[in-house]
Amino acid sequence: MARKIILIASGTILTVALIVLVGLSRRANADAVCNGVEITVVTDSAGVLTKEDVQVYFENNVSLATGKIQRDIDLVEVESQLEKMPLIASAECYINRKGVLCVSVTELVPIMHVIGGNHDYCIDDNANQIPTPNKLRKGVAIVEGTNVSIQFATGDLYNLVRYIQENGLSSEFTEFRVGAGNKVSIKSNKYGYWVVLGVPDEYIRKFDKLERFRKATPEHSNYKEINLDYYGQVVCK
Repeated sequence: MARKIILIASGTILTVALIVLVGLSRRANADAVCNGVEITVVTDSAGVLTKEDVQVYFENNVSLATGKIQRDIDLVEVESQLEKMPLIASAECYINRKGVLCVSVTELVPIMHVIGGNHDYCIDDNANQIPTPNKLRKGVAIVEGTNVSIQFATGDLYNLVRYIQENGLSSEFTEFRVGAGNKVSIKSNKYGYWVVLGVPDEYIRKFDKLERFRKATPEHSNYKEINLDYYGQVVCK
């Protein structure tokens, strides 16, 4: 019985000792200086954000962590500062056991750039308006129009652009024009003519109509404009 009590007591002492050692270790780490910054960029093959971009932004806009006492580094504030960078959607930071500040940032994905009049902004893949970054990834739709409202850009126009990108049409259609009444025309990079869609509704039917017209009209590449806005007919110029 006495041996059992001794074993229990020994185990308790060891547990307490480990807790104290862990606490002392954490306190020692918190009092130690930050030994550097390690950056990871979460993106895809079309991404344009680089570690160097983040490093430059980090050095210019965030209080430098290297050389600072770890307890003095506000990780939430660092994340908040990084997320102000136009190309960053989110940031996560932590300090590892080696005293290195680990920074993981996820790249923002603009899918359309709206310009014209007093407009110059982007819409991301979640239909949010974002500032125009200094670099745009390949395949971003360029939208020109003097009166493109945010409501239209994040609504009907966003749905049209997403449809084009998700159905393998973005290599051909990257230039958009928005005219009066929110009527949309898109330029074929392959054939050089403009395709008039009109108000961006029933675009699935209109793209099917374009495909059928192309198959039935081998000389379609000779036109400068193909208008699909009329029901039951195609008007060409």
